[in-house]
Amino acid sequence: MKMRVTFEVDNNELFDMLHKMNGNFSPLGNRIVGELLTSGTSILDAIGMAVYGVTVVSKEVVAKAEGGAA
Repeated sequence: MKMRVTFEVDNNELFDMLHKMNGNFSPLGNRIVGELLTSGTSILDAIGMAVYGVTVVSKEVVAKAEGGAA
């Protein structure tokens, strides 16, 4: 399956949070990967990304897989 996910980013918030965390963006990366691999946005991921100034604007299925993997 292919998904189209649109994120909105507040550059100032994102920069400030990454600066406070000394460039450690793995918590944000984990949430974004989770967002890309699941069909819905959990409230915890939404809040976790919002702390960095990142929100999911839209998410839609672009194409369904044929045959093997979903």
